[in-house]
Amino acid sequence: MAIVATVVAGSAAAVATTAAVTGAVVGGLTIGAVAAGAIGGVAGAVVSGIVADVLIDKPSETILSGSDSSDASSDSDFSDAVSFDNTSKYVLANKRSNNAPIPIIYGARRIGGTVVYLHSVDILLILKLVMCEGEIDSFKTIYFNNAILTKLQKRKSIISEFVGTDEQVGFPGLENTHRLAGTAYLSLTLIYDQEAYPDGLPVVSADVKGVKVYDPRNNQTAWSDNPALCIRDYLTHTRYGRGIDASLIDDTSFISAANYCDEVIGGRKRYTCNGVVETQHSSMVNIKKLLSSCRGLLIFSAGLYKLKIDRPALPQFTFEENNIIGDWVIKLGSKNTQFNRIKANFFNKNKDYQPDITFVESDALREQDGGTILEKTIDLPFTTDFNRVQAITTINLNQSRQNISCGFTSTIEGLRVEVGDVIWIKHKT
Repeated sequence: MAIVATVVAGSAAAVATTAAVTGAVVGGLTIGAVAAGAIGGVAGAVVSGIVADVLIDKPSETILSGSDSSDASSDSDFSDAVSFDNTSKYVLANKRSNNAPIPIIYGARRIGGTVVYLHSVDILLILKLVMCEGEIDSFKTIYFNNAILTKLQKRKSIISEFVGTDEQVGFPGLENTHRLAGTAYLSLTLIYDQEAYPDGLPVVSADVKGVKVYDPRNNQTAWSDNPALCIRDYLTHTRYGRGIDASLIDDTSFISAANYCDEVIGGRKRYTCNGVVETQHSSMVNIKKLLSSCRGLLIFSAGLYKLKIDRPALPQFTFEENNIIGDWVIKLGSKNTQFNRIKANFFNKNKDYQPDITFVESDALREQDGGTILEKTIDLPFTTDFNRVQAITTINLNQSRQNISCGFTSTIEGLRVEVGDVIWIKHKT
């Protein structure tokens, strides 16, 4: 039995894109690859790919990538996502609704809330603000109109915090059946004072340490901003996540990914996940955004969901003359897939989580491109640290310059590798 593979040359930490997956199929499994060096003699590669139906209705042998090394996964593929600037305005605003979607906070993030109860008694205004899904770790700081409460405002308000346990009791004045179980919310009683609230009812927001997540490394459930643990939580949580049974999760891969994310580089963890999952969006949109925080690949292989981080690794298999059949198809990169400047959108924690932009560019690469600016924009909605954004953007820039792809037919021996594996390609040509 012959199988077809697609290979893309890239850097040591590599990721495949739909541009590289040209209909290659191995036993029903779409495969692509990225090399850990230039093609020629011996090259390393990582087997990967991206298909757009994972985690929707049924498990399938597909992969979802959180890396942005090409334009293959465009915004049109995820059309229900809100634009980057509008997302910030929506998240930090106060809304009034009895059926609005409740967001999820992973890591730490500032967020507004949804008013679900509003009542006035004489000079008192009582409101309940649902902030996000629970159980969260804690509320850190509360803001009125994006400013820390003044001493007068503190005297003219009573604020109670509910972290969203399933057992939490109802708020005072209402029956215990209205206890907002599983949701983190603020109960506010504002005493009328024109000096304290000169602009009327303030917009209330809070810095939140988000939901507690399970860590298979120690079997504990606690707050964490580790991307692998946050992605695992979203996949398995039965209330706000995908509800995938834990028996279908390859915890070995998630543990390996979590350890890699926790490695300290330059005084900070390599990758963190801090942001808002907007539950009105599809699972595809939300998973892709979460994966962007760690340059991750989510695959379904051998009956299990696996998380692989785009990183250098030792080759797992060698494709060579005795298992490569027939001719090669080799494609070089183009101006559509290689760049000399990449712009990254992110929410800057040092600027009140407002949208921010950073550029990574190379004069040397632009000179190679005849002085033409080849620019790409990527979104990093779960990365709030400027230096970490710069690092991820730099990887994207470097990888875009190494996108040679090649296709070949292999014997059945090629089924020994799976999506995301690093491989050697060794051939006399």
